[in-house]
Amino acid sequence: MSRAFAFLLAAFFLASAAAQDQPKAGPPAAAGVAELTAAKRAYETDVAKATETLLGEFAVEEKRVLDNAKLKIDDKIKRSELLQDEKKAFEADGKLPKTLGLKVATSDYQTKVSAARSRCEKAFDKAAETAGKSDLALAKALLAEKAEFLKPGPTAPAPKPGDAASPVPPGPAGPSPLVGTWERAVNATNVTIQKHVTPTHSMVFQYDGTGRVYMAHGGRYTLKGDVHAESVEYGFGPYYDKHAGTTVTTKSKLVGKKWSLSWTEGDRNIQANWEPVEPKPPANPKPGK
Repeated sequence: MSRAFAFLLAAFFLASAAAQDQPKAGPPAAAGVAELTAAKRAYETDVAKATETLLGEFAVEEKRVLDNAKLKIDDKIKRSELLQDEKKAFEADGKLPKTLGLKVATSDYQTKVSAARSRCEKAFDKAAETAGKSDLALAKALLAEKAEFLKPGPTAPAPKPGDAASPVPPGPAGPSPLVGTWERAVNATNVTIQKHVTPTHSMVFQYDGTGRVYMAHGGRYTLKGDVHAESVEYGFGPYYDKHAGTTVTTKSKLVGKKWSLSWTEGDRNIQANWEPVEPKPPANPKPGK
């Protein structure tokens, strides 16, 4: 077992399980437009960078205040405390500073955030339009996600690999019919994909005929109606490299013991079909030490 996969297994159970899968790096927000995942990640990255830049200007402005020989010590203290209060308000609630010395930095921040927001809104609208051609409920869910995703709130540090760029809240209340282990084969290849689901997290990994795991990813998930949203918080392999720090949404359908996740990628409708893995004793069990 590789160190990376062993780490993921530990993270899965310590965090209450993890991961999500779609074949061939499925697209984001159930509308299935691949650009949406990249747009959401780019938006959060751009906003986080703009935030870090503005936060850095607080320190620069405070140094200017303290180095200003024309200011009396009591004025320096008052201005320094005001800067600290404005910085805390910005970090906690996104409230912009009003200090004159930060006017240019604040304006630059607003310009960058506005441009990033506009790009992300267009990606959401495009995804909703695509979804609306065949599924109005899904299009509605995407527009609701857009409103929530772009809702103003506290500032945040730049996302890092493994962070959830679009955080998924705790999983469904009460028992979930999805809890358990699901499996599907990839066409006629010798590749198997398993998805482990707990009430709050899911984890997906792929392995070949030798049992070697070569891809895995996981994170929190929610299921609201038929909209299934999974965050890609940790993992390794091509899918994780592309979607790390994002939330991927698909349309979920559970009929008996058959679970399907579907989405649209470009002009293609894609569906991943899962079946439950029935419990069975381990092969060649050995007594524990």
